[in-house]
Amino acid sequence: MRYDKIRSFALVKALSLGHLFAGYRAPLLLRSVFGSFGVLVHFYALKHMPQADVSMLSAGAPALTAIFAWFILKEKISALDVVNVFLVVAGMVLILKPPFIFGQSDAYSKDPEYVVAAIAVSVQTVLLANVIILLRLLKG
Repeated sequence: MRYDKIRSFALVKALSLGHLFAGYRAPLLLRSVFGSFGVLVHFYALKHMPQADVSMLSAGAPALTAIFAWFILKEKISALDVVNVFLVVAGMVLILKPPFIFGQSDAYSKDPEYVVAAIAVSVQTVLLANVIILLRLLKG
């Protein structure tokens, strides 16, 4: 009998917490969608690209976070940060070796889905940077 009262109290208490996360639901939903999409794209890219390329492209997210923090959160950005972001994006382009700049590459001819995977990893990097921004927004 006593345990039924405890379970009933816990159920009533849980149902009365409708205000929990009020005001944070949209950022939490976006963070979960961006994070889930990022994991799926990461595994898809690992299937069609070398692991080193996928890892290095994903590692560019912190540099892009600085730009998004400046744009979305209105945080200050220095000239050195802008130079750093430019170098990171240039490095990402060099890793991808796009055919319209470097001519035809072996990677693109061996696997026709390499282009899709490369674009997807680039989008995943941007989304990962936005996940970091959303976490900063949720922090308060």
